[in-house]
Amino acid sequence: MAAIEDTLANVSPETQRSYAALWRAHVHPHLADDGLRELRPEAVERFRLELVGNGVAPDAIDATLSLLRSVFSDGSSPIIGTPAEDTDGGEDAGTRALEPREIERLRAGLGARDGVIVSLLAYAGLRPGELLALRWKDIRGGHLRVDGRKQAVRGHTSVHSVRDVQLLRPLAADLAGWREAAPGTDPESLVIPGPDGGQWSDSAWAQWRREHFNPAVKAAGLPAGTRPYDLRHTFAWLLLREGGSVTDVSRETGYSPLTALRIYRGLADRAQAAGHRLAPEAIAVARAA
Repeated sequence: MAAIEDTLANVSPETQRSYAALWRAHVHPHLADDGLRELRPEAVERFRLELVGNGVAPDAIDATLSLLRSVFSDGSSPIIGTPAEDTDGGEDAGTRALEPREIERLRAGLGARDGVIVSLLAYAGLRPGELLALRWKDIRGGHLRVDGRKQAVRGHTSVHSVRDVQLLRPLAADLAGWREAAPGTDPESLVIPGPDGGQWSDSAWAQWRREHFNPAVKAAGLPAGTRPYDLRHTFAWLLLREGGSVTDVSRETGYSPLTALRIYRGLADRAQAAGHRLAPEAIAVARAA
């Protein structure tokens, strides 16, 4: 199919291999070429449910649906723009950001390491892959150096940018506490090592979601289907409440300005209506509740 060949031609070799494997494993066995050209949103939803029923990992499902949208990015199929999850966290003006009080309820149901994972996602806006590639040498001078080229988990959109993210005081305290207990704290050590002490694999991350994150989401009373990726919207919300612009959010989260505007324009309006509040203060109040 020419569309998949065109898609593979425009991405990195590593992403090519990942996309090709997804196509062979999930798309080609279930959706014939003729069917692909005639796909409708309801067919995509049936396909998604079939993958769920077959026990396919959530990250792999997200990536497969993203691949389908990439294939039809020329508009040749109406599946583009369906409500299926976007692996770049792409959402419209209705994006919902969890409040710090909700994040703290989530953290309360997790252990020390997993609580720091949630803090890094929600209070620094890291993508999961960026977080899991973070090393202690990347934390310096009140900032986190985030290198999207070195993501540990590729179940999300590949990012090829480097940015510095402001280190909020509550997150700095969380990291300081974790460093005292972490298995390795030399500059080259991973801040959050994988189960075997090294880099995380896609399967290890999916297992963590199933066994730790998802039960904590349920126990905290958060919306069903909340993903680790979704927590980075909280960081955007905190920045906007401090008076930051969508451009500031773009710089801190690593989204392009246009993507940040598409995702967060609604949150920006709500932040302006809600009034100014410093992020460390909002987190501190949530932790004291």
